Amino acid sequence: MKNILTIETSGTTCSVALSCSGTILEKHSNALRVHGRILLPFISELLDEMCLTVSDIDVIGVSIGPGSFTGLRIGFAITQGLAYAQNISVIPLSSLCAHVYSFKTTLRKDKLPSFLGKSIVVIVDAKMDHFYLGHYIMKENYSIYSAGADIIIKKDRMKSSLSKIDPDLILTDDKSRISELGLVQTEIIEIFPRAKDLIEITENLFNSGFSVSPINIELAYLREADAWKKSI
Repeated sequence: MKNILTIETSGTTCSVALSCSGTILEKHSNALRVHGRILLPFISELLDEMCLTVSDIDVIGVSIGPGSFTGLRIGFAITQGLAYAQNISVIPLSSLCAHVYSFKTTLRKDKLPSFLGKSIVVIVDAKMDHFYLGHYIMKENYSIYSAGADIIIKKDRMKSSLSKIDPDLILTDDKSRISELGLVQTEIIEIFPRAKDLIEITENLFNSGFSVSPINIELAYLREADAWKKSI
């Protein structure tokens, strides 16, 4: 089995996970503006607990946005440093899709079938009356299918955009903010993406032969009318 490191720093939560021989350990913090101070110590602590070194890491899965500019830069800079120094493969991951994987892990196994084929939208506040939006569907094997590129849209266009998608569920990291949009007919669940929940997709993509050189990865800084080519 591969030794997998995953990093999620797109929002307020800073989290790092390490998988080795089927064991997954994670460090995370909800403290504000500490990503740059705690990320490397978290990685070092996980490696020590697994009795591994950086050279033992086979692949790094890293959230590339959209999300917090500062958080993404910190996570990606550390990923680049580790990957370049040790020639480690990198898997870039959508931070919006990460919400769906984290949601999936909160469900009991008997609840998963009820979400098969369901339309799931992730909405994250992009500030200045804009929101990031991603649309996903849970496939029959419980993998997550992207129904389109992640986008950024204005607050006043949100209702019309969602009416076209007609989602069964909305995931967000700030339920109170999304509730202001008046989306009363759709269930809204607050979820925070965690690095441990990215182990599965990172391993699956790596085993399929997919990886990207750090020099060829761009962070997803979305702007109005922009969409980016998703990596998963």
